[in-house]
Order: sequence, then structure tokens, then C-alpha cells
Amino acid sequence: MPDKQTELNNCNYVKTLLMILVVIYHSCVFWTGNWFVGMPVYQAPLLNYFARWLNSFHIYAFTLISGYIFFFLKYEKGKYKLFKPFLLNKVKRLLVPYIFIVTIWVLPVTVYFFKYDFKTIFHNYILAESPSQLWFLWMLFDVFIIFWLFSDFFKKYNYLGMIVTIVFYILGLAGKEIMPNIFCIWTACQYIVFFWLGFKMRQYTDIFVRKIPGCAWLAANLFLCAVTQLFLRGDGVVIELLCLVMKFFMYITGALMAFTILQWAVWHFRLGESKILKFLSGKTMVIYLLHQQIIYFIISWLDGEVNPYINVIANFLFAMAGSLVIGVILLKFKLGRFLIGES
Repeated sequence: MPDKQTELNNCNYVKTLLMILVVIYHSCVFWTGNWFVGMPVYQAPLLNYFARWLNSFHIYAFTLISGYIFFFLKYEKGKYKLFKPFLLNKVKRLLVPYIFIVTIWVLPVTVYFFKYDFKTIFHNYILAESPSQLWFLWMLFDVFIIFWLFSDFFKKYNYLGMIVTIVFYILGLAGKEIMPNIFCIWTACQYIVFFWLGFKMRQYTDIFVRKIPGCAWLAANLFLCAVTQLFLRGDGVVIELLCLVMKFFMYITGALMAFTILQWAVWHFRLGESKILKFLSGKTMVIYLLHQQIIYFIISWLDGEVNPYINVIANFLFAMAGSLVIGVILLKFKLGRFLIGES
């Protein structure tokens, strides 16, 4: 297996692979029946289950890697010592792209397809309660800020820190039920535990979760996915609570599975030497920012006209190509790089 420095270098490529999986997920998720507008003309159960499985790990693993890199930068490189520069950095990296992409891309396309009124726009995008795929930017911004405040505590206390992150997770679940998810704060509370897990994996190379092979994490994740889907069909408070617990462990095993297997794949197959992956690694942000709305257009044109699996392939290819073309153009200019958080 790779040493600590190689693993750190590989994180960039693991993030790129996860971003590709996010685009694949959004290319398939329409066939779960609760995404985009209306229902698909043709049902595709395999796409339904595949999309639900992808959703059990991709963003959670992305957040884990963010925590891993945060520990390296703060405690090994000596960065992020002062709060104000750290805050400004995250505003530029995450909130400036949010404002730019919402204004010129996400909101116009979303209003075209969903016919939102001003009240919905205000809650979903100005208060960022449910801002399409850009929820991830606000979630990660919130997690960074909260975690920075607790970071020395989390570094010093292992088990107590784990308990605190679980409390945050429960707070996020409860908060959504009683208050609006303004600026995705309750969502962020649920993701702190995954950020913490990556933080600890960088802090301790001999942490016990590293001794478990990726195939074991995969088996556990698939099992929990299957059982959770069965429990979702049940009723009652006890079933709901069991489902919440199983989902939590499904996300944990999924994040660890993705990190372990993708790290191994990048190292074993020398994917870091791939020219394609190197090219894509510098475009992950812009792909994430732009791809979903391209998929809206492809689905609206092809749903019912072609086989769902062909539709998915078209979704993926056009979303990747379209977002890359726009991204390459934006990255050529200093202002463009600033507006998408790459300056």
C-alpha cells in the first residue's frame, strides 16, 4: 500500500474519481422517481438501485477526504492558524462560486423547468435551504467553519471528539424537523462526523479502520443498503429509528469503502500517471458546479424517446463534455477562475 505522502498525493485523483461518480449518480437518479420533474416514461429498476447505492458513499467520501487534507494543511503544514484568513479563503473558494453559478446558471435553468415562484426561490437559493447541487458548497463551508473552531479539541480527544460529532449528526437530523435548513446548517451538522473521520485517518496511520480491507467495507455497505431499502417499506417509530441508525452506518461504511478502494486503485493501477485523470483533476469544481442542469436538458429531450440506459450514457457524456468546455473557457481568465473558486 502507498506511504503517507503518496496517499496524500493520491487524494486529488480520488476526488476526481468521486466527482465522476457524482455525475454518474445524477445521470441515473431520475429513474429513482423522485428527481427532476415528473416520472420517467420507462422504468429502470437497476438504475434505481444503482443510483441509491452511489448516494450511499460519494459525497460522504468527498467530505472525508476534505477532513483528511484539512489535518495535513493545519497541523503538518502550519496553515489555517488564524480564523479570519481561513474564513476569507473559504468564502472565495465556496461562496463566491455559489453566488456566481446560482445567478447565471442554476437559477435560470431551474426556474425554466420547475416554474418556481419567488417564495420558493427565496427559500431554496437566497436562504440556501435546498439550492440544487450547490448545497454541497454551503454544507462544506459550514463544516469548515464549525470544525476549525473545534479542531484542537478534536485533535486532542479521540473518543470524546467522536461523541461530539455524533451529537452534531443527531442535532442535524432533529434540526431539519423543527427549523428551516438555512444555509444548509443542519445538513452540515450531519457531515461533520465524516470530516472528522478523514481528519483522524490523517492523524493516525495505524487507526483501526485502516486495517479493514476495502472489500469488507464494500460488503458491509451493500448489506446495509439492501436492508435499509427493505426497512424503508415499513411503518412505525421503531422502524424509522432503526432505519436512521442503519443509514448512518451505511454512510460511514460507504465513505470508508470509497476512500480505501479508490486509494488502492489509484496506487495499484498508477492512475495518477493518466493524462485524462490529470486533466480532469483540475476541473472537478467546475464539473460539479455545472453538470446537473445539462442533465436536465438531456432528460427533457430523450426521456421516452430512447432506452433509459442510452439516456443515462447521453446524460453523462453531455454533462461531462458541456461542463468541461465551459470550464476550460472560464479557467482561461483570471476573473473566470475567481468566480468558480479556482483563483
